[in-house]
Amino acid sequence: MSSAAEGVDEEVVVIQVTEDSSPSKKYSRSISRSDQPVVIHVRTKQSAFRLAVPCMPMPMAIFCCILNIIAPGLGTFVSAFTVFCCGYTETTPTKAFLWNVLVAFLQILTFAVVVGWIWSIMWGMTFVTLSADYEHEKELNEKRSKMKENI
Repeated sequence: MSSAAEGVDEEVVVIQVTEDSSPSKKYSRSISRSDQPVVIHVRTKQSAFRLAVPCMPMPMAIFCCILNIIAPGLGTFVSAFTVFCCGYTETTPTKAFLWNVLVAFLQILTFAVVVGWIWSIMWGMTFVTLSADYEHEKELNEKRSKMKENI
């Protein structure tokens, strides 16, 4: 068995697909394990509802999540106001506010058929997930800046 330090070569095949979904060209090249890793960033297209979900500080996200579990739509309604003070979204604050108020209203309306309650819980979990992801990214950026300072 060879180790990564020995520079074992691997073949990489890239297939280019045209608009009619048929492969048109094949390229191959050899790379060694000592090459720098490639970072691929994938961005998925989100709906207007999802873009309006505010990223809040963790305590506020947990509070809104609990409100959404206890009283569907209430946590979403409270989160709508955070876009103006302590939260941010991938859209403008006014649009995010209006979308969140609409979602809160729809969650309250559909609560009677259980759909609104499940939607409200999922929305609350999204608050916490976005907050956790933001905190993780912030920690990584701090570590990167410290590493740059040390160099």
